[in-house]
Amino acid sequence: MIEVIERKQVCENCSTCLYGPGATDLKDEKTRERNFDRCIAAKDAAQEVFKAAGRILWQHGTPQKDDEQLIAEDIWQVIRHQMYLDSGSTDTWRVDAREAIQWGPEPLPMIKRIEE
Repeated sequence: MIEVIERKQVCENCSTCLYGPGATDLKDEKTRERNFDRCIAAKDAAQEVFKAAGRILWQHGTPQKDDEQLIAEDIWQVIRHQMYLDSGSTDTWRVDAREAIQWGPEPLPMIKRIEE
């Protein structure tokens, strides 16, 4: 039963397998199962390729960010959020609508608008 739930979650956008939106187009249960198994095999193969690439890039785990990188990310978050505020957008689902979160060792910078 757990496998069926996982299959539905993995394949909810698939148009050819047993649980995808196009499943009603396929009359034969065995054909649907075979198509589903192909979808899962392709997903698993792609996942293995990405894992192998990750192991090549980060042989000893994900590299830790140094303080300068974290400070740069903090600065970018503050600028990005200010650009969102300046845009006048009300779309709160956007990433830039979220206020900056401090990751680095320094306090978050403040943006002060100077009128000339």
